[in-house]
Amino acid sequence: MSETVQLHSRFTPDECAQRLGAAIDSQLSLFGSRPVIGRVNSSTLRLRKRIGYGNSFQTFLTASMKPHGSGTVIDGEFAMSLFTRVFMSIWFAFLAIIGGSAFVVALFSLLAGPSEFRGNAWPFLFGPPGMLIFGFLLIRFGRYFAQAEAGFLKDFIRHTLDADEPPARVDSAE
Repeated sequence: MSETVQLHSRFTPDECAQRLGAAIDSQLSLFGSRPVIGRVNSSTLRLRKRIGYGNSFQTFLTASMKPHGSGTVIDGEFAMSLFTRVFMSIWFAFLAIIGGSAFVVALFSLLAGPSEFRGNAWPFLFGPPGMLIFGFLLIRFGRYFAQAEAGFLKDFIRHTLDADEPPARVDSAE
């Protein structure tokens, strides 16, 4: 669900940070007008596209900037926010444990024949699968709206830092 990127700029990490800092709005600014929001320093960056609506499944670029030769290698990953990934994992885990248990109990009570629980079993039979479908559709819907953001952020970095992809993947440990 994540995509990696590596770009090379002729500018030093400090110059890259200055150029990016001048081209983005801070995460804390309430009323900005720049197309990209984030934070940047001479070694790391975290950027996202400004959108006019809320989307927890939005694409973020998290990258490191390391000196390489006379320039900088920007090595990063496009992905949803860590908070969203962790939250959705916990949500699906609870759904699997609690909803799965309720589903199995409801199914066995319906198959076991007459019981006083039988009339109340239907919500437990359809609720957990419905919540599972809703969760998957919610993620797909949010990611659908974010599908072009990785390309937008990559183009933003290319344009702002005059960066290109290196001919071969660069080991940024140099």
